[in-house]
Amino acid sequence: MQKNIIVFDTETISLNKNFIYNIGYVICDPDGKVLLQRDMVIRQIYDNAPLFATAYYAKKRPLYTSKMKARRTVKVSWGRACQIMAKDIKNYGVTDGYAYNGGFDEKAFYFTGLFFRNKTRPLDAIITHDIMDYIDPITETENYREFCKAHNFMTAHKTPRPRKTAESVFAYITQNGDYKEEHTALEDSKIEARILFKAWAEGQTEGAC
Repeated sequence: MQKNIIVFDTETISLNKNFIYNIGYVICDPDGKVLLQRDMVIRQIYDNAPLFATAYYAKKRPLYTSKMKARRTVKVSWGRACQIMAKDIKNYGVTDGYAYNGGFDEKAFYFTGLFFRNKTRPLDAIITHDIMDYIDPITETENYREFCKAHNFMTAHKTPRPRKTAESVFAYITQNGDYKEEHTALEDSKIEARILFKAWAEGQTEGAC
């Protein structure tokens, strides 16, 4: 029997000291319908101005400020964010989670949780899968290769190859060559969920939920 899944994303300060400052996720039913979405800014990191300033996407601070004012995201402590996520996972009967380049997000959760010594670890309740393991039915096609060539979604290798980023894959499945990823956790989670369900719909891969 298929179950609800969670697709989540994190935004972090850096690749090495990857403190999470933004958690976003969507919980979907087996047909891809979004049952719940959440966007949380982590108070301890966001309010530490010198630390947040080191983030690659620090220039997006006004965007987060705007979202908080509009109540489209909330600022909470790290411990509270973990409690909310764990409760949502339990309440919706989620056993499987998905993230694009999921190993990075798992590492970020571990790093941040270890630093703050929180007891609630929401990822412990699920099996996390990397969405990139499911996208071959999309990316290993001639149509995808031609799309990437036409819209400059190619790697910088000596022999360029189509990129397999969430941005390039979502641009392809929506046929929008001008698409630019927002790089905020909830919005990225939304597009990553659509990529995952599109890959499953191709009939070439089988979901783990």
